[in-house]
Amino acid sequence: AGLNGIGNDLSAVTGARIPYMAPRESRVVAFAIVAGDSLGDLQRSARTAQARYQQLKTSPLPLLLNDTICPGSPTVITPGKGTKFRFYADSARESYLGTGSSFTTPPLSTTTTYYVSNVDSLYESPLMPVTIALQKTQVAFAYSPNPGTMAVDGIITFQDKTPGAVSWHWHFGDKGESKAKDPVIQYREAGTFPVKLVVTNSQGCIDSLTQNIQIKYLNYSNNWQQADFVVYPNPTANVLFIQIPENINMMGMVMLEVVNLLGEVVKREEIRRTGLRNLKLTGLAKGMYILRIWGKDGVYRQKFQFI
Repeated sequence: AGLNGIGNDLSAVTGARIPYMAPRESRVVAFAIVAGDSLGDLQRSARTAQARYQQLKTSPLPLLLNDTICPGSPTVITPGKGTKFRFYADSARESYLGTGSSFTTPPLSTTTTYYVSNVDSLYESPLMPVTIALQKTQVAFAYSPNPGTMAVDGIITFQDKTPGAVSWHWHFGDKGESKAKDPVIQYREAGTFPVKLVVTNSQGCIDSLTQNIQIKYLNYSNNWQQADFVVYPNPTANVLFIQIPENINMMGMVMLEVVNLLGEVVKREEIRRTGLRNLKLTGLAKGMYILRIWGKDGVYRQKFQFI
């Protein structure tokens, strides 16, 4: 120590010891030789040597592939570019999941991201994310007639509309089943039926959809009932509302007529569909009239007053 060129050169050796080693265990021991003209030089050289050593001994980044699985299923994450990995549930390494060559997730109900590092070497690698997405099957089906209020002889045709479906299992709500893609079935009685379609897609994911269909009539009525028709208000000052029952066969001609008390038809219209319709009475004289609806299957008559 002393002025430059005057005094004694100094050297220092720092040692370390390994307090315990198991039989057949191996340890990596590293050391660096640094030199400098000042304490600051020595510290900088030591930091540079340490950084270089960490760089050489940091494990390589793991190779990960995102995956898509069925909802409610587990999957196995098997990284590449290494043999030993650490798995975390968060990017801050606070939720440690385990160490190994792979990790099996629990059954997943939402898209989930895991974080993985390589620990093959002395230092752990930075984290790499891997996302497990869920394969969502958009189950859909249609049926005709729809609305199913009028099924001729109770026959309904179902059609699957699910993209990517490879197998089907229908439950028709009347204890009937089918594994056809587009089945045609016959209901033996009217009612409301919960129809359930269970599909499997090309990845093996299973999903289902249930729709309630209502069948009011198994066939067209060939004996019109007075109670099936609804006419209101009565008396009326402007418009007469008429509810045409859904079991009326509209394939043939169905006529609506307004007849005065002399038996003269003062207004006539052809009915082309069932449901609610309104009859405007503009131009008619005030008084009593008869509403008459007729077709090949029956006749309906109702007296009303126009005020």
